[in-house]
Amino acid sequence: MLSVAFTCLCAYQVHSCPPDLVATGVALEAGKSAEACSVNVPYSETEDAKCSVCQVVQPPRCSHCHLCGRCFLKRDHHCVWLDTCIGEKNHRAFILGLVGLVVSLVYGANLTLTTVCRPKMLWDTFLVPDTALKFMKT
Repeated sequence: MLSVAFTCLCAYQVHSCPPDLVATGVALEAGKSAEACSVNVPYSETEDAKCSVCQVVQPPRCSHCHLCGRCFLKRDHHCVWLDTCIGEKNHRAFILGLVGLVVSLVYGANLTLTTVCRPKMLWDTFLVPDTALKFMKT
């Protein structure tokens, strides 16, 4: 139960934390600082790299998400289950959520196999071939 709550907390954290957007030219022209737009790499170093879709100057390891319509730093992928991009700032919470999910699934499978399924029948069916044949005939 605790791992399910942990997984839900990580999923909330991933969805609520933006994956680190790259500042658009419109935001910079409007008077917002580069820090307010979550830019970590100076633009003077990467003047030649521009996004072909949104025309934003892209720092290294930056890519455009066609589902979100924006560029993200260190973008890994767009998670359709959480409906957000996984990037620099929410990657750790995403991985921790996956670990919590795996722990929950292993615990649930173990609980199901030991309580719902009869343990003796499960043991005989998979590990003792002669009793499995007897079980199949009856």
